[in-house]
Amino acid sequence: MFFHAIPSSGSGESAVIKVENLSVFYGEHSALQSIAFSLEKGLTLGVIGPIGSGKTTLLLALAKLIKFGGKICIGGTEKEKELRKILGIVFQNPDDQLFMPTVFEDVAFGLRNLGMEEKQLTTKVEETLALLDLSKFQHRPSHHLSGGEKKTVALATVLAMEPEYILLDEPSSNLDPYHRRKILRLIQQLPQTFVIASHDLDFLWETADKCLLLYEGKQITYDNAKKILSNQNLLEKYKLELPLGLQNLS
Repeated sequence: MFFHAIPSSGSGESAVIKVENLSVFYGEHSALQSIAFSLEKGLTLGVIGPIGSGKTTLLLALAKLIKFGGKICIGGTEKEKELRKILGIVFQNPDDQLFMPTVFEDVAFGLRNLGMEEKQLTTKVEETLALLDLSKFQHRPSHHLSGGEKKTVALATVLAMEPEYILLDEPSSNLDPYHRRKILRLIQQLPQTFVIASHDLDFLWETADKCLLLYEGKQITYDNAKKILSNQNLLEKYKLELPLGLQNLS
């Protein structure tokens, strides 16, 4: 099996992502205020809210790519150097992380930096590309692909590293129905712990275990995903709508 089961460290009920009193400021502007939540191993957290609510900022803070106040502990560490070994992030714009001459080289980049032996590296890259139905693109330049294809390649660059924790910013945007379903099912099947920021509430309905609702940088609620995503009054209050699948049932 390509993606190995990640060994548990301690009780399966203990939180592996812990956020306490998280705040982010851009100059004098408060982008996040007093965010606090915890997430257990192997679960998927969906982060929702209208544009400007702080979803992307939260992911950047979790990855420690921006300055923040408060405490973030992931996989038992608060150290940025240690976090790099266990966490991967896929940005909303795939062009931010695709820069090698070919798709194969983009996916191989991180593995090569780790010093992986070339034969093992080739096998790993080919397996990752096959998993995401990207094998036919391996010799093509990433910048020649469609937006959805590039987004899938960006995901492949992270999955090849097999991190324990994966942050995804709008993973379903610009995807055709086939690749959207492919990525959705992959998230459902993989053992990693995911944090997904998305406007696609139908995508989160099928992937998320927990849900964090943000509005203007403030935490509105954190609860079971189905409970939040089916609460029409709550969603509409904060400029969101029920997942389309639920609207069709009402």
